[in-house]
This record gives sequence, C-alpha cells and structure tokens, in this order.
Amino acid sequence: VGKISENNKAIFNAFVNTVGKEVVVDICTYNYKSDNFREIISNNLGNYHYYVIMPHLIEETEENIKCLKKISGERLILLDKSLTSLQSNNSSIVCNTGEEIFRVMQQHVRIFKKYKSLNLVLTEEEYFDSELITGFREFCELNAFDFQVLDGLQDEVVEEGHVYLTMDDADLVAAIKSAQSQKFELGKQIGLISLNDSCYKEILAGGISIISTQPNQMGQLASQIIKEGKRQNNSMPMEMILRKSL
Repeated sequence: VGKISENNKAIFNAFVNTVGKEVVVDICTYNYKSDNFREIISNNLGNYHYYVIMPHLIEETEENIKCLKKISGERLILLDKSLTSLQSNNSSIVCNTGEEIFRVMQQHVRIFKKYKSLNLVLTEEEYFDSELITGFREFCELNAFDFQVLDGLQDEVVEEGHVYLTMDDADLVAAIKSAQSQKFELGKQIGLISLNDSCYKEILAGGISIISTQPNQMGQLASQIIKEGKRQNNSMPMEMILRKSL
C-alpha cells in the first residue's frame, strides 16, 4: 500500500480475518514513491505465494510495469486501481470512482437540493482517484448545482447552505468546528459528507454521512480470489450512508 490509512487498515483487517489464521500476511508501504514501490517488489520476489498490491499514484511507466511483470499473473491481485498493461494477466478489484460517485449522489439528489452549493474538499494527505473530481463535477452540472473544488479547509470558514464532501478527516473536523462556532445546525444549515467510514463517524457530531468504497468487502473478496485460485476482475460499487450531517 502507499500509506497505512484508516481505509487501507480496514481492507487489510478484512483480508486477514477472511483468509484464515494459518496464512501469514505482511504489509509493506511505499509512501507513494515509485522507487520504493519497485524496491519492495524486487526485494520480495519469491517470498510469497500471492502479492496483493494497491498501486496508488504508480504510473504505467516502463520501469514500473517491467517490475510488476516479474510477478506471475496468477499470483498478482491489484486493489482499487487497475493497470491496463497488466489487466488481462492478473486479478483485480477496482472501484470506477467517477461513475460511482456520480451514481450514489444521483440516488440521493433530492437531499442535495435543499442546499445552494456543493464543495469537494481535496487533500494532499490522503490518496484519491482523480476521476472522483470528474464524477462530482458531472453530478453538479447535470443538476445545475453551484460547486467548487477546494484545496483543504484548514483556513476556510464554512458557509450556510453549503455541502462539504471531505477526503481527509482533518478537514472534516475543521468543518465541524467552523459550523459549531457559527452555530450552524448540521443537516439543515450546512451539510457534511466524509469519504469512507469509521466507527467514530457514526456518533461524531450526531452522525456523519459517508460515501464508502466498501473496504471490508474489498478485503474479503481479495481473500476469496486466493482461496478459489482463479483469476478474476471485479468492480466494487460505492455506497452512501445517510446520517444527521446531511
């Protein structure tokens, strides 16, 4: 993985719990750096029966693809992002982020109509698929919503009548603090959505609405592929859970 985020930990835990206690599972991080990525793979060739890789921010350069091709296709599973140069030779579980963010938001379009503007809050701290921006923009344009793409919320004051979709928990907390300082009521005067779930988001500020890539199911499905021993290419749908904050 690029980084041990809460979402990646959920995938890892679900994978470990499903694959069985008799299986030894190690986790390595490459910090979103291609050099680290290639070094970890090269140093571990032949050490494992299967390699489950999340190639976030790994471009399909000749060096990277050459390195990945050293792993036999039937032993390689790509999670969350596919690489077209390898797609026919390995298993994969991906989320078509642009299509999925559009679909789940469109399912709940009536809720968004009580707000006057939607804001997508990006971050440099967490990985996100750039297609998420495309899907968000298409949803807003189709439904004639005013919208902005913001670079973090640390220096921003949230505005009444706005929805904020945050990628990073630090921005989520900043939005809650700003709303509370202005005595805005979540779910009425301001809307908050967080990307991916955690146990505390169910109770934070009365409940934070989330859009999730379903990490538990992704981890379980990866372990199933190993147990069945067959190459598979699966698409993982997103889900939206509504809570008080929207």
